[in-house]
Amino acid sequence: MAAMPTSASLKPQSVGKDDSRGERFESDFLLSDQSMNIAITGSIGAGKSTVAAMLAALLPAERIDADQISRRLMEVGAVGWRQLRQLFPGHFFAEDGELRRAELRQAVFFDDERRRQLEGVLHPLIQAELKRKMAEFGDGFRLIEIPLLFESGWQRRFDAVVTVYIPEAAGIKRVMARDQVSAAQVAKILAAQLPAAEKAARADWVIDNRGGVSSSFIQASWLCEQLRRQVKECGDCQAP
Repeated sequence: MAAMPTSASLKPQSVGKDDSRGERFESDFLLSDQSMNIAITGSIGAGKSTVAAMLAALLPAERIDADQISRRLMEVGAVGWRQLRQLFPGHFFAEDGELRRAELRQAVFFDDERRRQLEGVLHPLIQAELKRKMAEFGDGFRLIEIPLLFESGWQRRFDAVVTVYIPEAAGIKRVMARDQVSAAQVAKILAAQLPAAEKAARADWVIDNRGGVSSSFIQASWLCEQLRRQVKECGDCQAP
């Protein structure tokens, strides 16, 4: 990965043309002269939402959060909730039907079969909702925050992947302060994810979020220029 100014970095492949990532979404979700679908990922505590907000304002871009979609799918009465209710024992649900997410999260950390069952329910529903919302936005830039992008194997479905990077030790400290949890609890979450360095290595672009807000903003501004340029170049190539 070649180093770039302000700590942002770019792999040598062209966005939207990386055959090594395999098949992508249907043709209406590919890079064109009018749109680009960008996945934002990174380890827990990396600052994905902060960087995504910057990019959305600077490009500008529509923004979708896969975690928010997942939470809505698990609300009482929602389609995901109904399927989970049939699949998991009653003790994962409160008397009012509310899913005890903390208990379920803890269970799937230690039970691969339960984790696969949960993903088997939620992942197709999240994918369908992502496609629906992306189609609603029409042309332009679309930013999709997906924390477990590589773990889910979804990276090939986007025109570009941006990893927000901080070392795992720094991420643990941030999450402990933010969520008032122990280092051991955060470590369990990280153990179920790819290492931060590997997420960075697999991305098209990397924003180093170890500095302050000003550093991240400079990197985000530079990255937006590169993304706009690549969309323009794609449009010029497609022009008759």
